[in-house]
Amino acid sequence: MQIRRWQLHLVVLAAYVLFALVLTWPVAGQLDAQVPGNGADDPPLTWNLWWVQDALLRQGANPFDSDYLFYPLGINLAFYTLTVLNGLLSIPLQAIGGLVPASNLVLLSSFILSGYGAFLLSAYVLSKGRGRVRGSPTRKLGSLLPSFGAGLLYA
Repeated sequence: MQIRRWQLHLVVLAAYVLFALVLTWPVAGQLDAQVPGNGADDPPLTWNLWWVQDALLRQGANPFDSDYLFYPLGINLAFYTLTVLNGLLSIPLQAIGGLVPASNLVLLSSFILSGYGAFLLSAYVLSKGRGRVRGSPTRKLGSLLPSFGAGLLYA
């Protein structure tokens, strides 16, 4: 039985999910308990998720302007590390489970998707034959095993 391309990608993605869960185990077991981190960057990143959702859905405001910071003057968040894409992706998660689980799921998915993205990129580059050395392991094993390793390394 030959494995289909989509099945291979599903197995690789499942492996990255498993690795992300194992390597961040306390988070995966307690999604609603707390946001992991040392208290420096994690509270502002969680606030970003809340602010994008609150500005767009509750206030109908521009998420790049806020008077919650530097009150009462406010601040333009265009040059702030506002994670708008993560905020938009977390809106359904916040509606279902709340802010802390949404923040943890966004964190876990970043590891999974960055590993899978590195796998896809390295598989593409190695499949083109550039950079291959005659007799190298990539010739014998194909480009998938080294690509999987690249995803593990860069996730």
